[in-house]
Amino acid sequence: MIGSFGNTDTLRFWAHGVLPRPWGFNPDSAEYDALVELLAIVDSAVLPTDLERLPQRYGLPPVRWETDGHAIPFSRYGRYVSFRFDKGVAQQVRVAGSTGGIGASPDILPVDEEGMIPHKAPPPGVILKHWFLNPRGVKQDAFARVIKLSKQRVNYYINGYARPLYRNREPVRRMNGTTIKRKQRPADMSVDTILRIEEHTKTTARFWSNLQSLYHLSRCCSIPACVG
Repeated sequence: MIGSFGNTDTLRFWAHGVLPRPWGFNPDSAEYDALVELLAIVDSAVLPTDLERLPQRYGLPPVRWETDGHAIPFSRYGRYVSFRFDKGVAQQVRVAGSTGGIGASPDILPVDEEGMIPHKAPPPGVILKHWFLNPRGVKQDAFARVIKLSKQRVNYYINGYARPLYRNREPVRRMNGTTIKRKQRPADMSVDTILRIEEHTKTTARFWSNLQSLYHLSRCCSIPACVG
């Protein structure tokens, strides 16, 4: 859980998606998506092991554990998320790196319940794919065999699925006969699936459960952050 932010820019990005110009990337970049995912990971982490299992990316160490804080890279250009992790709470979370204006000394900006709801959070299947499977070169079908689930089920968690629209218990069809489907959305992970992923990734079940809850909160709520 994020207990406080290290600067206003990071807080505004988390709560409202405001992207400061000094950060040097845009909303369409891979860095933007990686930062959204990494902040969700930091907020959902329960124990240090949830973070220690993150793989090496961009040729950089996955996690730097330092006396005055920790750092996890999200960009090949040296940008990272810095924070202190104490008793399951991440303090002074901020974006840091090599570009001007990012690496200033951290402040302490506590957030209340409203500020803990992000403007955007990925589903846990996306975190699984981008931070645990792809960097290690693990294919979805291979992972499905290891945790003893069908490939289709794992694909639903990662890429989502679209249910058809029904009327009078019959699928609604277009003039050409094709079924009208709802927008594709990822499937929710069951408790059984979360326990299987926990065992394979050596993380905690609460970490994946928190990611799923954060995803639903970000989709359903649009409450402005409050800075204490």
